[in-house]
Amino acid sequence: MTSTKRIFPPLTFTALLLLAWLISVLPVSAQGNFERKAARAFYENRSTDRSLPTDMRILYMDSLLTEVSESEKPLLLVKRGRILSEGCRYEEAYRQYDLALKALPADSLRLRLIVHQKMSANALYAGHYLESTRNALDVIRSDKPDSLPWLDIKSPSILVALDGYRG
Repeated sequence: MTSTKRIFPPLTFTALLLLAWLISVLPVSAQGNFERKAARAFYENRSTDRSLPTDMRILYMDSLLTEVSESEKPLLLVKRGRILSEGCRYEEAYRQYDLALKALPADSLRLRLIVHQKMSANALYAGHYLESTRNALDVIRSDKPDSLPWLDIKSPSILVALDGYRG
């Protein structure tokens, strides 16, 4: 009996110490999580604010990219490309969409085709007619389910616009 009386006080002390540590750590981690969510919401809001200059919006988007998980980055790279395109920085937007396309999962057909369309339009505006044609044809030639026929509408119009640039 004496040996069990000696074991319980150290176990009780250890359990109380562990409980005190958990109580002190949990609010700190919850606060850190709240701060991350608040920073993310701030960066996302500022990156979509069209009243800000393009460079400022890109900086906010870059900050947002550091706050998100790897699975969320491809879609944000597409949004970053859109910001560059809205700022008439078509060459940079094309490269950004190319990065996004490489980061997208292979099974996201709809998003991949939309990115090809955006690459085609930005290549056209940047004067890269061969790349524009290639991306537009990628969209037209791809096998699409019945739910995605609307993707074939914009690509021919890009090809028609390219027809005006022949020498």
